[in-house]
Amino acid sequence: MAPGREGASRYLGGFGRRPALTREGEIALARRIEEGEAAIVRALVGSPVALRGLATMGEELAAHKLRARNVLRAADEEEDVAGEPIEAWLIALLERAGTLAEALEAGRSRRRDRDALASGLERARLHRRVLDRVVDALRAAPASDGAARALLRAIEDGRRTADLARAELVASCLPLVVRYATRYPHPGLSLHDLIQEGNIGLLRAADKFDFRRGVRFRTYAAWWIKQQLARAISDQAQTIRVPVHMVESRRKLLRERRALAQEHGREPDGDELLERTGFSQAKVELALGLAPAPISLDAPVGEDREARVGDFVPDPSAPAPDEQVDEGRMRAQAKRLLDELTPREQDVLRCRFGLDGAPERTLAEIGASMSLSRERIRQIEAIALRKLRARSKQMQLDSYLVQ
Repeated sequence: MAPGREGASRYLGGFGRRPALTREGEIALARRIEEGEAAIVRALVGSPVALRGLATMGEELAAHKLRARNVLRAADEEEDVAGEPIEAWLIALLERAGTLAEALEAGRSRRRDRDALASGLERARLHRRVLDRVVDALRAAPASDGAARALLRAIEDGRRTADLARAELVASCLPLVVRYATRYPHPGLSLHDLIQEGNIGLLRAADKFDFRRGVRFRTYAAWWIKQQLARAISDQAQTIRVPVHMVESRRKLLRERRALAQEHGREPDGDELLERTGFSQAKVELALGLAPAPISLDAPVGEDREARVGDFVPDPSAPAPDEQVDEGRMRAQAKRLLDELTPREQDVLRCRFGLDGAPERTLAEIGASMSLSRERIRQIEAIALRKLRARSKQMQLDSYLVQ
C-alpha cells in the first residue's frame, strides 16, 4: 500500500467503523444542531449585554462595515426575506435587539417581544463566530447575580448539544474527504494537506447545511469538499497564484478541447472552442496563457543527468562574456604599461585610481602611508601619467586614467 494511502487508512481507523447516515439520521442531527443553537439564542435574548452586542452588529451592517454574509451562515445577499432584501431585514432585526435591551434594563420587556426576536434570530441562522462574539461579551460582563450565571449555563448546554451533533454529522463524511483527496493528487500538496483542506470544506458544509432544502448532507458536503480541494490546489500548489475562477475556466477549456479532438479526429480551431465553451476570444487566450507548472532550477537535464536547469539560466547581474574578455585584455595592457614605471610611481597610481582591486585613496591618504607630503604625491602622480601618455599604447589605458 502506498504511504499516503496507508496514512489515510490509519486516519480513518481512528474514528472506528460506523454505518453511513441515512437521510433520516442526517435530519435528526441537523435538528439537534438547531435545538442547541436555539437554546443559545433564547438565552441571549434575556441578556441586555448580549442584545447590545447584536445591536452593535446591526449598526456595523448599516454603516457597511459588515456584510450579511459575515453575519449569516448561508446568506445570499440578493435573497429577499419577508418581502425585503436580506441585509435590510437583518438590520431591522438587530435594531429590535437594541430596543429590547433598553426595555430589559428598564424592567418593561414583554415575553412575546423576546420570543419574536428569538424566532427571528433562529430564522436568520447567525454565524457561529457571531454567536461566539456575543457570548464572549456576555462572559466578560460582571456576573454576580444568579440570573447571569444561569444564562451562561444555558448557553454552554446549548453549545454542547449543537457541537456534539455537528461532530457526529462531520464524522459521518470523513471517508468522503479521503476519497476525494486521493482523487486530487498534486505534486505541490501532500495527501495529508489535501485531507486537511477537505476537512475545512466539510466543516463549512456542516455550518451551512439546511435540511429543509431537500438535499442530503452527504451530497452537500461532497460539493464543499471538492470546492475546497480545488481552491487549495490553485492557491498553494502553484508558485504563481492563479485565480480559482480562471483555473476552472482553463480546466473546462482543456476538457472541451479534448472532447472536440476526439469527435473530429483533429485539434479544434479557435472558432470551434469559442462556440463549444461560450467563452470570449479574450478569455480563451487568457486561460490558455496561464502559467504552467513551475520547473525547479535543480531539476537534472541531459542524458547523464549531471547538469541542472539553473546551469543554463543567465545571471542578469553578471557581465557579458565579451565584456569580461575586453576587461581582461585591458588589465593585461595596463599591467605592462605600469611595469615601465618606477615602483613608487606604480604604488601611487594603484592607490590613486584603485587599480588591481585596491580602493581609491586621496592624495593626503597616500602621502600619510608613504610618509610624503600631499604635494609630493601629486608630483609623482603627474610624472607617472606623463610617462604613460608618451607611450604608444596609451590609448589602451584611457579607461583607467583620470584626466
